[in-house]
Amino acid sequence: MIEKENYILDEGFLGTKSLFTKQNKFSFSLFLDKNEETRKSFKELEKILKEENVTVKRLYTPNVYHITRVIDIDELPEDNFKSADYDGILLSTTGDKSDAIITRDLSKTLTVMPGDCIVIALIDEKAGIKGILHAGWKGLIDGIIVNTIEMFKEKGANVNNIKGILFPSVSMNCYDLEEDIIVGFRKFAKELGLNEEEIISYNPEKDRYNIDLRKLALTQIKKLGLKDDNMKTMEYCTYSNKDEKGNYKFHSHRRDRTLSMNMALFLGKGKGKGKEK
Repeated sequence: MIEKENYILDEGFLGTKSLFTKQNKFSFSLFLDKNEETRKSFKELEKILKEENVTVKRLYTPNVYHITRVIDIDELPEDNFKSADYDGILLSTTGDKSDAIITRDLSKTLTVMPGDCIVIALIDEKAGIKGILHAGWKGLIDGIIVNTIEMFKEKGANVNNIKGILFPSVSMNCYDLEEDIIVGFRKFAKELGLNEEEIISYNPEKDRYNIDLRKLALTQIKKLGLKDDNMKTMEYCTYSNKDEKGNYKFHSHRRDRTLSMNMALFLGKGKGKGKEK
């Protein structure tokens, strides 16, 4: 894992590059209002891609809605996508709501723009299947990871060959929930074979409970059959991590209460150097 000035980079654990932007503002308005702010974000993204000697013409993203639906984008007709063109980069989301997408076209670049939620990129190179998923607390407990792995298997993937990267997300110390939500996580932890103390901690100052979403996600992934060695985590907290000047590295919805998002990118495999799509 390499930390650069404007992004976190994994150079090839998934057979191609995966990166997570720093200090670059994306937002929910990407498909609604191509304003100067969103154009600037894509100009910054172009600089990052150029630095990595990568050309991207199209980005595919799920229509995130904190649900558990997984969509195979290869099966969608073109008119089902909602797209916006940013000076040569076409950003396309599924017309239907979904929190995960998969494809058999390994040249496709997949992305999710999270505020603090978990994003996981997955691939079975032998089967030729890749995907990306978004999981907030609701999607996690309701089964978005399970549904994604199940669709991988339906398409011919072998869990022994699936590899994944968990991108930066909010850490346990910075994430808290109310008692009525925690009740469901106590049951969830028990189902995964975890002790409550491992993933839930009462915060008396807030009268709320801190919860370790990352550990829950990784434990569930292991329970589904993925090997420990086939998972890698970008160990950064989107809420609290700062640079040497004391500035926050990432956008955080929970911290700032704005619509600014980060971008997790799972680049496509090209047919030649610098030709990922």
